Amino acid sequence: MIRDEDADFHPPDPAHPAWAETNYFGFYNAEEHLNVGVYALFRTNLGTVTSSVCINSRRTVTHWEADFCDMRSAIPVPQPRNLRDYRLSNGLHVRCLEPNRVWQIHYDDGQETRIDVRYEALMPGFDIHDPAMDDVRLGLARR
Repeated sequence: MIRDEDADFHPPDPAHPAWAETNYFGFYNAEEHLNVGVYALFRTNLGTVTSSVCINSRRTVTHWEADFCDMRSAIPVPQPRNLRDYRLSNGLHVRCLEPNRVWQIHYDDGQETRIDVRYEALMPGFDIHDPAMDDVRLGLARR
């Protein structure tokens, strides 16, 4: 079951240096015909974040083919660590307004690229480890 506290950082496993927490926000701007992807991968055991902000008006296979792509690695994890409200040095600011449901995404590269979007979930989160949410298991159990 996904709970509100799952919007926060989970305790990292010290045995796994590459332990990760991620945020991904993908959306389409129909007025400008732009596909947007905002991603942050936190490696809290290493104290780093990998972030990408990609904006594209056409189909591409790789990130670097996009019209705009700001990909950064080894950004220091902001202190205090707060997955519900973080600002990265690349200009990305994410605030969780309702845990696992509503976020405010702001990005400004300091030049001419800006994003200011309220991002809302279309449905409750799906927990792949929760048997009660697994339609296949539920179907087999009913037989």
